[in-house]
Amino acid sequence: MTRSKWVGLLVLALATSGFVHAARAQTTVKAPVSKAPVKLSADGELVVRIVSARTLPSGLGPKAVAELKSIAAKLESGDRDGALAAFRGFVKTNAKLLTGDGASRAALWTIRVGLLEPDVALAAAADKVRYAREAEEQTKAAIAALDAATQKAEGSGTAVTVSVVSVVPYAKFQPATKATTSSMTLSELKARNARLRAALKELQDAGAPEEELQLFIKQTVHAGEQVALITLMSKAFHDAAKSVLANIKA
Repeated sequence: MTRSKWVGLLVLALATSGFVHAARAQTTVKAPVSKAPVKLSADGELVVRIVSARTLPSGLGPKAVAELKSIAAKLESGDRDGALAAFRGFVKTNAKLLTGDGASRAALWTIRVGLLEPDVALAAAADKVRYAREAEEQTKAAIAALDAATQKAEGSGTAVTVSVVSVVPYAKFQPATKATTSSMTLSELKARNARLRAALKELQDAGAPEEELQLFIKQTVHAGEQVALITLMSKAFHDAAKSVLANIKA
């Protein structure tokens, strides 16, 4: 695909994402604190999915990972045609290992390394959404597990072994919680449950990182352009993988 063709597709992606406007470039965008749920745009959700794409299909060995890193380097350097052709070859060579959503995971992982993480500010804004969602989801799951353990302890009158989940301070690209296994009495279970519920309320009252990400994409020229490029290449990689796998099955 020629450079002019890629530019044309990128302009189309920018237009359809609603980004073509007289936005001023900003280095930091602060959203007003809002407790109401904020719905991200489809492009914003894609960026959060990509920043969360930390693992590859288990069957891929060091050679395959090195190949994906090479494809990511092509993306970062601007060689989109080369990256797309190389990804097609990768899918063809590793088709047996890319079962289920394996090809999609490989594509998202590669785009994260090649296009998202090099844009430090955009990656950080997306990762804060990832962290907040992960912390809330895992805290809710831990509360449900403690509720079940509490019922068990009330019925048996003995200590119960549970997985104790704690929210950890935000660290870039790191898990939002940690877990340890512990034996707890009924009173300890109730106390732990109360602390987790308080932590959940703090998370829910902390504001809306989705809103900050949405404003950052909308109001920062470079971020909007980069998200449009990420969206374009994600679709190109997905379509390429789908086509290669379909031809293999035919």
